[in-house]
Amino acid sequence: MTTETETDPPIIQSRMARIAKRVGDAAHRSLDAMKLMTERLMGLLRLFATVGLTLIVSLVVYKAIQSADVVVVKPFSVPKAIQDISPDSGRIIATQLDIELKEAELSIYNTIKGSEQAWEGRSRTDRVELAQITGSAGDFLLGSNIKLPETGISINDVVEFIASVFGRRNIIGSVYQDQGKLHLRVELGSQIFSYERPLDASREKTLNFDLIEQMLEDSRSDLLSAASPQHNLYYYCSGKTDRVFHQDSRFTQWFDYCARLNNPQSDIEDLTQLIDTLDVLNADSEAVTEGNLILSNVLSNTLANARQKLQPICPDYELTKVCKPRVDTAQATVAAMVVEPAPAPQQDNAQSLTLPSLYGNAVPSMRVPDVVASSTDPVGSGGNVPVAGLVSLADLQSLWEGCSSRVITSAELLASNKSEAEATFLFNNKLTAQAVEKYREALQQNCRNAFAWANLGVLLNGHYQGETAVFALATASGINNRADWIPNSWCIAQAYNDPPAQMVRRLTEAKPDDACSIARAINPANKVMLDKQFYLAVADRFFDVADYSQAAETYQIALSVDKKRDCNTSKAVNRLYTLETKHKIKGAWQAACAIRDSAVPLLDGKISSCEPELVALQCPATQ
Repeated sequence: MTTETETDPPIIQSRMARIAKRVGDAAHRSLDAMKLMTERLMGLLRLFATVGLTLIVSLVVYKAIQSADVVVVKPFSVPKAIQDISPDSGRIIATQLDIELKEAELSIYNTIKGSEQAWEGRSRTDRVELAQITGSAGDFLLGSNIKLPETGISINDVVEFIASVFGRRNIIGSVYQDQGKLHLRVELGSQIFSYERPLDASREKTLNFDLIEQMLEDSRSDLLSAASPQHNLYYYCSGKTDRVFHQDSRFTQWFDYCARLNNPQSDIEDLTQLIDTLDVLNADSEAVTEGNLILSNVLSNTLANARQKLQPICPDYELTKVCKPRVDTAQATVAAMVVEPAPAPQQDNAQSLTLPSLYGNAVPSMRVPDVVASSTDPVGSGGNVPVAGLVSLADLQSLWEGCSSRVITSAELLASNKSEAEATFLFNNKLTAQAVEKYREALQQNCRNAFAWANLGVLLNGHYQGETAVFALATASGINNRADWIPNSWCIAQAYNDPPAQMVRRLTEAKPDDACSIARAINPANKVMLDKQFYLAVADRFFDVADYSQAAETYQIALSVDKKRDCNTSKAVNRLYTLETKHKIKGAWQAACAIRDSAVPLLDGKISSCEPELVALQCPATQ
């Protein structure tokens, strides 16, 4: 009998199982390898991303540090009507301003580079180049259209923030039209500059790029001055700006040198001291300026200008170091005293004036002056003498004709202010003919220079050209209606043209629309001071024309208005003394002593420079 037995699985099945197992193991190993490769690739990508981000951040910070002292011009805002016609107008204006600023910087560099004095004694390798202060906006835009995920913030916004942290500043601006004028407004930090041009009605909906370009050119010295202490110093000392934006910079002393040079109130002693100081600095200029080209240029130019300013008065000072002023045959005995300039109302084209005062520090500080312009002639010499032919009324009328429609640029305004300051310095130092020429030059540069008109009027009034003086002062008063000393000087000029019997009464009988009343209406608090100035001036005129009795009476009226122990009182007291001792006006000497003894001290315990003269007055023996 046959029996069946159970046998092993077929060989093929066993082999298939082994193969499947091996494939599975290989697949697992492949997956592990791919996983490992993926992890390493991701690590490498993270490394690349980290390195790339670090490089980008480093580049941003580098750019920020590089542009820490740089200003960048941003696209301007323009009216929608113009924006619709020319969508790129804002960027066009910004590009033009950027060009203007770079041209201005290049002009400074070329001017200094071409100066023999600035390069004298320096090798080519030792010469320090001027730092550029402006940069193009395109140089710092790394991606204005690339947004950070889920923030809406562009990379450029991040760049701007980081740059601002390191001190970079942007120039922003706008153009708009208002009341028939095209206005340009430019901002740099806290400084705002405004410019304007008359606008033709037919061009209101156009870009008017010719007018904008003019205003951009006017703006460049202001913007560079606000951006950089060095540029500010250069422009201030060269007369292209009258503002100091960096009072606390390392150039403070240099600003002071230029201010002292341009101060029309400075006298010969001030000017010679400045020249001596600059001479000492110039002797070791390389060490003093530390290789700074702008300082070298400012030092040499300021010294040269100071010498030139002194030369008409003391032509031999460089040889003798002693200043003995040359006497001008056409000398003035009433000088136009000018205080530290203060800002006055802006005129057309955003032009600003500085406010001098003929009688000391009047408005706007409202302090009673200590010093009034006085004669340098010996007391009792007869005072002013007529000087004919200084300037004619027709000449001044010609200067004023057509002035209202004339567009005056910023450069002309600054040049006029500089000429007016030089003229006043000449006037104060008795060089009358030269002063008149400088005043005329100032008015040719800017026919709306109120202080050139006013000081010229005072000069002419002191030389018996009454009708011409009245015209000049009336013109000045029409231009500037805030400085009360101008209509008061006009009031005095009118009094000088009155018959002698009417001169004193002009003030008391003034109508509301008269110059005398206009002056006092501007600032009623200054009435006492203005009255005193009026009576002193009228008393001087009586003295000059030898009406000694009326002079004595008017001096006493002036000091009854206000008696302080100042130079006004000293002058009047000395005149009263002379009126009795030389011109036999009985009682004048005793009146002088009574006035001196009753005069009140100056405010804040100040002592007048004329106090020794008051103390020295000897009074008549009592009977």
